[in-house]
Amino acid sequence: MITLSATFRDGQAFTASYRDYIAGGGIMLPLPRAIDVGTSVKLRIRFRDQQDAVILGGSVIGRLGRVKNGHWSTEIQISSLYENERQQLLAAATENRSQGRARNRQRFKRELAVSWQPSGGHQWHAGVVENIGAGGLFLRTRATPQNGAHVVLSLCRPGSSYGVPILGQVAWSENDRGAGISFECPTELTRQRLALTLRMLLPLDHNITLDEQPQR
Repeated sequence: MITLSATFRDGQAFTASYRDYIAGGGIMLPLPRAIDVGTSVKLRIRFRDQQDAVILGGSVIGRLGRVKNGHWSTEIQISSLYENERQQLLAAATENRSQGRARNRQRFKRELAVSWQPSGGHQWHAGVVENIGAGGLFLRTRATPQNGAHVVLSLCRPGSSYGVPILGQVAWSENDRGAGISFECPTELTRQRLALTLRMLLPLDHNITLDEQPQR
């Protein structure tokens, strides 16, 4: 068994990336090294503004590849024996929702190449992402999309020529300047894809360590 320790700034930092996973009975964490599928794990989660940690048990059921700083995005299924602890995490994740909304509005400066088109369209337009956050991004483009329009963006991660498809809706737009785009996640696949992309682009506000190494 491997013991993992994850420390978050507070419940809202946890909410931003992990609440939906916990609600579904699992959690997706960026780990410093790859762990084999089927490995049993004990997960110790602590918030800096709380003294006691929450202990969960489960097993690794999948990996989605590498994310920011070379970490491995690892999916862990939580055992039903830890249902009370899982509910405790959910309670912490739903506190202070107004703080969570403020966090979603926070933006980080990033300059990323992007192509976009209206949903259902056939012509791609070039643009540049100038800032991005958990809730959306600012798209600088000459072919300004209409306010309220649904769009598809193909976002290139740093060091990659492959575009990641992201769905969004235009929150506001200005001719010859660009538009503010709010992210949309109509399916579980699009939500996971967006979460993985954001983890590669945004600063991590939590630390995750391996307290024990897997046996060879």
